[in-house]
Amino acid sequence: MDFEFYIGFNKDVAVTLYDIKYKGERIFYELGLEEALAHYAGSDPKSSHTAFLDSYYGFGPYTYELVKGYDCPLNSDYLDTVLHMDGNTTTNFDSICLYESDAGFPIQRHTTHRMATVTRNTVFNLRFVSTIGNYDYQFTYSFLLDGSIEVAVRASGYIQSTYYYGNEEYGYKIQKHLSGSMHDHVLTFKADIDIKGDKNTFETTKFVPAKVKYPWDKKEMNTMKVERSLLKNEDDAKINWAPNGAAQYSILNTEKPNVWGEYPGYRIAPGHGTPIHSTVIDSSIIKDSGH
Repeated sequence: MDFEFYIGFNKDVAVTLYDIKYKGERIFYELGLEEALAHYAGSDPKSSHTAFLDSYYGFGPYTYELVKGYDCPLNSDYLDTVLHMDGNTTTNFDSICLYESDAGFPIQRHTTHRMATVTRNTVFNLRFVSTIGNYDYQFTYSFLLDGSIEVAVRASGYIQSTYYYGNEEYGYKIQKHLSGSMHDHVLTFKADIDIKGDKNTFETTKFVPAKVKYPWDKKEMNTMKVERSLLKNEDDAKINWAPNGAAQYSILNTEKPNVWGEYPGYRIAPGHGTPIHSTVIDSSIIKDSGH
């Protein structure tokens, strides 16, 4: 698969990957979870004052043994995790699994009138599950043949409920006296990317509608263009994902262009579905911790 990396493990966020290389060249210094927020809302004092920052409890101590054949394929390889806390050393056996899988679609294909070419889309996966209170978080880091990396999180477990009376604007009735509790899950990750060294730049590429008068056409044409901009500081890099997917964000090395004069880089892209951010603005519960 042409990837290599070092696996770190700690109390706060469990697994962090370091020194990720693709074809022998470093692309990440560090990649891993930073925080997981669960922010609730409701008509009663408990629900309206409930917000969890789960790294406080720690993901590491609750990364338990995986269920073979369910959490991971039966033919997976497994790693143990070890933590030293409060003077005690605890080992959770078979709590990280490593396996290859087929993505279910080819990574490329093309058919002509004479032949067809197709390449199997094999993925290498690292997976673990951390159970924080009532929620089980399944983390999967996937490494693809084209050099891309995908991070996926799936939540399971059981819901935190509340008394149903007066809670109609915050959830649905699920039992005679119970309502579900409206809440957000927002997880943040640290991605310290190194593209051909550590002197990298953040680039925004926008796809914008345009009216252009070309010299070969008498009429003005409605079309679209690319607008590129290099950000100067971290404040400028605070982004909300563009609607309609009309922008992309990349980490580039502008000091080492390729033979065509283009800058090498890695694109940061949202996963499946709509990118998530906290619905609550300036939370009265977690205050500045939510920024």
